[in-house]
Amino acid sequence: MLHIFKLNGRTGAYDCTARRYTPLSPLALRLADAVTPPIPKDCPSALRYAFAKYDSNDLNEAYAELYALFTDPCPADAAAGSLPADTVPYREYRAASAEEAAALLHEHQADAKEAIVLFVDHVSPAQAAALKDGAQGQLMLIAALEDDLLTEDDVALLNGSGVYVLLPTDKIEEYAARGLRYLSAALPASEEGAKAAARIARIAERSRDAGQPVQFAPFTLALCARADHDPQKSACADCWAREICGGKRLSTDGTPTEACTLERTLIECAIVLSAPTADDDE
Repeated sequence: MLHIFKLNGRTGAYDCTARRYTPLSPLALRLADAVTPPIPKDCPSALRYAFAKYDSNDLNEAYAELYALFTDPCPADAAAGSLPADTVPYREYRAASAEEAAALLHEHQADAKEAIVLFVDHVSPAQAAALKDGAQGQLMLIAALEDDLLTEDDVALLNGSGVYVLLPTDKIEEYAARGLRYLSAALPASEEGAKAAARIARIAERSRDAGQPVQFAPFTLALCARADHDPQKSACADCWAREICGGKRLSTDGTPTEACTLERTLIECAIVLSAPTADDDE
């Protein structure tokens, strides 16, 4: 499925099966709303009349973008190469303390076919780093720390171990500026949560452009499959994100929730942030 969207001033199309992002011009985005595939090679006269206020050359270029998008399917080898390298599904766990987290990891990390996302509620920076460094297999550790007490040494320790720090959304920019490279936040399953995700994506883009990229756990997880990933759930049939999300935000009775809107925004943020920059293409 092809998803065409705009986020934080960027416009593009994402092939949800091939995991391929294609940037689009703003005019191509407007044209996309006015056409229905399959489209002819040459821009139809009716479309030219509808967009008569635009320069004809600009219109031709924008239409050519759309034509290439709709008629140049991603080759199978390119599609395979664009899938996330880490295909191990993940399962989430929560621990109240470092001791409980260590016991949980000892119990569950024997299975190399499953990655672990572990939230730890009460843990020091040193304990969190030790848990991450001593883990067997793939582990994303998200620690709820006393952020006001984090020192420069703590930041360096957490960065070195790859520990994600759970912060209030309004502290993300501050701690990205302080040099913390692995960040997370509990985003509300609402329109406000989706707006907060878009704001954090802007922060991540600015940090990347400044040569100090940050990782935001909800964006990373948005493109990864959970252990119960199932894009064939009936409630997801009309959702463009089903192959990526796999129904992770459905309710227990299998119906869509407000969290589905948040998840789609997280996926869009992750797509934009993982797309090559202009410098990468040079």
